[in-house]
Amino acid sequence: MNPKTLIIIGNGIASWRVNAELEKKFVDTKIIRIGTDEFAPGCSFRSTAVNCLRGTKKNISRLGDLIVDSHLEFESFYQENAPHGVDKTYEWQLWDQNGENRDKWEKRYGPGGEIDEVDGIKLSHKFQGCQSPAYLINPELFYRWQVQQFQNTEYLNEFVTEVNRKDSGFLVKTHNGLEVFGEKLFICGGYLSHNFMDLVEDGLAKDYLQRCKPVRGSFMSSKAAWPGKGLSLAVGSSHLIFRESDQTLMIGSTSENNSALQVPMQNELEMIYQKILGALKDPRILPPREMWTIVNGVRHKGVKREPFWGELSPNCHGVFGLYKNAFSFSFLAAKKLVEALS
Repeated sequence: MNPKTLIIIGNGIASWRVNAELEKKFVDTKIIRIGTDEFAPGCSFRSTAVNCLRGTKKNISRLGDLIVDSHLEFESFYQENAPHGVDKTYEWQLWDQNGENRDKWEKRYGPGGEIDEVDGIKLSHKFQGCQSPAYLINPELFYRWQVQQFQNTEYLNEFVTEVNRKDSGFLVKTHNGLEVFGEKLFICGGYLSHNFMDLVEDGLAKDYLQRCKPVRGSFMSSKAAWPGKGLSLAVGSSHLIFRESDQTLMIGSTSENNSALQVPMQNELEMIYQKILGALKDPRILPPREMWTIVNGVRHKGVKREPFWGELSPNCHGVFGLYKNAFSFSFLAAKKLVEALS
């Protein structure tokens, strides 16, 4: 017999995709998704959200296999659903012909070719590089589209403060004193998933969650006209991204294993900004520095950068540790998690 009510904790990409898969499997069951950015800003709405394999191949590492399988799952989803807020385009990976990291890039991508222009944008000099398919995701537009697909879901813009296991399910309490009850619970809270450690009984899941890390990251964003179409341009590890769906330019991003304070790493961002300027023949095609704002969030880095999905204890499940691949890992993780439910 299907449960009457399912509860999802979280309001990021993992929770949206778990929500979608649960609706497909439990068509007559009410789903309550609870999450807010009011007290603890998450990362899904504060992400450059580029989905690209970047030279990753199968049969080299477990992480690589997960990245490829998740990317293929996302591509299948994109082809079947044509979701709003997703631009299909390319990422250009560039590196200097005589640069110190040339071996690193050639090992990943192969020798590449000489490139001095990308989609009509002239570069400051000839780079080595190559082109890969990429998807640029606008989290706000994608979220709006995703929630429009839901039929049996109630969203509560609340912060979960307490969860108590009962004989027949879980009683969830929020900061406004709201109480909801569900037979099954799904924890998709990103780095805040640690708050629910008392519900975790599975040894492997508990060990994984204890070793996960919150990782702060920042990027620069500007609304501006752009001479070309949507693209991602990577100069070494520094990215310039133009998201056509909302005419947004982004430069970044940083990564720091310390999220105690969400303070942007401005010096590192400035170095990335200058590196991108130096790669363009005419830097004036970018907005002046004062037109850029800094966006930052906290990712949840899994053990060995691998994601987790599965049972935490009877009728309690989780998806977390998606780190920098959240907009691909979440599609595979949610599907596999819900397929395994009885």
